[in-house]
Amino acid sequence: MLPAAVRHDRRPAVDSVALWFGFGTAEAPQPPDFETTSYTEMEAHMRVISALPLLIPTVLGLAACADQPPPTTQVVVQSPPASIVPSSPMPPPPPLSELVPPPPVSATPTVWQPGHWRYTGVAGGEWAWQHGQYVAVPAGASAWVPGQWQQLNTGWVWREGHWAA
Repeated sequence: MLPAAVRHDRRPAVDSVALWFGFGTAEAPQPPDFETTSYTEMEAHMRVISALPLLIPTVLGLAACADQPPPTTQVVVQSPPASIVPSSPMPPPPPLSELVPPPPVSATPTVWQPGHWRYTGVAGGEWAWQHGQYVAVPAGASAWVPGQWQQLNTGWVWREGHWAA
């Protein structure tokens, strides 16, 4: 390469590829002047330009492979609402089988809540069947936790179903 004083291309003696990308100069990068640029300099520009279509997808592909933490799922179980339900001295009868109807047409999602036995405390008709039903899913809820009969020292108590967030 000739010294800068002898060169005819009006640029300082810095590698033309570095100038093309703006390295080694405070000026904005300039495209090569093809009238005064030598064949090897143009060849270097063409190699860089022809490599860009391969380089960009490679860099983007490698960026997508960066280590990312696995998504975490958090389930918050809310306590069922306190309700006054009389306790039964005996266990409930076996559950009735129900035919689950098709869900109603609704703009909001619905979930089937199965039926269960309810203790009335009335002599001769201590148990009444509470039919299942479709209910709308409240905002922020992710799963329905069904109610259940639970045996305690004092008898059997119904624990209401509730939504888990």
